[in-house]
Amino acid sequence: MAAVSRFTNRVVLVTGANRGIGLRLVQCISAGSVRQVIATCRVPGAATLLQACRAEHKDRVTILPLDTTKAAMVESVRKEVEAKWGCLDILINNAGIATKGHPREPVLTADPVHAGDIARQAFTLPC
Repeated sequence: MAAVSRFTNRVVLVTGANRGIGLRLVQCISAGSVRQVIATCRVPGAATLLQACRAEHKDRVTILPLDTTKAAMVESVRKEVEAKWGCLDILINNAGIATKGHPREPVLTADPVHAGDIARQAFTLPC
């Protein structure tokens, strides 16, 4: 639990929070004394386990739709974070793309404007 205490009174945004590592991060962080966990994923309505986490920690978990490959969506989420919480203390860029054949079939080749770069630039909010 010591690691979770590092999030005390922090505003944390986790991309790709609908399953796997992202979901588990949201579950663990929201169980502590975090100020706010902003959990993002492409289709929040389909993220039943994430919705359950939100129901359990209503005051500490916000779920927002976000496709990190869409700069306009990233900017919209950034503006909402800034308006509601003023700043972002921690960004966990966990979003990824997987295919049925993963890992045997590669997903994509990296392009110079990778989604993580878009998110890092957009979510630079001073605290």
